[in-house]
Amino acid sequence: KYYKTWQRSKQDSEEEQNRIENIAEMLCWNKIYEKEDTVIWQKKANSNACHNKNGRASKMCNVQDADDIWYVLCL
Repeated sequence: KYYKTWQRSKQDSEEEQNRIENIAEMLCWNKIYEKEDTVIWQKKANSNACHNKNGRASKMCNVQDADDIWYVLCL
């Protein structure tokens, strides 16, 4: 889309987008809107029930505030 503006190859831009989407999936975020270069992600209400593509639950580090949007993914 806008890879020319950033002076990057289309392939490089697509690879970066794939990495972003994989991390978002591991964080149990859903892509709820995408138009051109704007994407809106939504955190699932119950991250404990989250499973990645392999069917395993993603391990989340403990946080003090359950409503904190910046959960830390323990890799």
